[in-house]
Amino acid sequence: MSLEEFGLSQYEARAYVALITKGTISASELAYYAELPRTKVYPVLLRLEKKKLAVISKSKPIMCTAISPEDAFDDILHEQINKVNAMNSLVSDLKKISEESKRTRGSEEKRYFQLTPNNILKQLRVMIEGAESSAYITADQWGFGLLAECKEQIIGALRKGVDVRIIIPSGQVGTESFKTMPDGAKIRIADVSQNCYVFDGVEVLLVDSDNGMGAVFSSASILGSNQTKMFFHIWRKAAETTSLADMTKGEAQEICRIIKVIEENALGYILSSSMSSNEVRRSLVELLESNGIS
Repeated sequence: MSLEEFGLSQYEARAYVALITKGTISASELAYYAELPRTKVYPVLLRLEKKKLAVISKSKPIMCTAISPEDAFDDILHEQINKVNAMNSLVSDLKKISEESKRTRGSEEKRYFQLTPNNILKQLRVMIEGAESSAYITADQWGFGLLAECKEQIIGALRKGVDVRIIIPSGQVGTESFKTMPDGAKIRIADVSQNCYVFDGVEVLLVDSDNGMGAVFSSASILGSNQTKMFFHIWRKAAETTSLADMTKGEAQEICRIIKVIEENALGYILSSSMSSNEVRRSLVELLESNGIS
């Protein structure tokens, strides 16, 4: 902050600083020490005197003395303090009016907190530790890798009886992240397009795997409820992974491919083949082989 914040011009500020530094000096000396043009020094002194920041003698040569800072700016400071207090009071009144208006309209403001990539993992661990009843998670490769770094927190949640359910892409079955997940965490596979972590139906963490940024929605009951409904809509159709846990990554991936091919194409293929053949088993083999599965 500079003296210009108190309404002084650049010349006035330089002159005042020179005066409180040098004491009582002549106008010509002031021009020298404050680096003021000689034609400007008298108008500057008169303005300082008018603002009660300096005293000018009536004798010649003209001598000038600065008013001490505590005396010079005390009134200004009190004036500014009073203005700030009045502004705070006005803002408080406006907030009350706004909140009352929202209650009247049946709306309530909810806030969210944006997170940088460096803070995502820390926040996720905190939210898992704080879960009391449920943790419903959809995660892509990046989000699942993030979750794998929270193994100790997930174990702690499971010991508390928290219902931990995770939906991941089929490509994550058999990976190191998959093997890291502790027993008790229920995992299913489906097409996943977002990283969404919902805790107790009210705490929501959304993470963008493209840039690593995230957002926490706290006590957002409507958002949490909707995300929970979306989670279970996917969960009911997702494939279980219990029988794949002990397989190698290659074996698990092959099984996942078989499941996907059969889910998407088997019914139509069998119906078409049954019109010309009764060998349904052979039809399924041909379907798989046509999709590159031996």
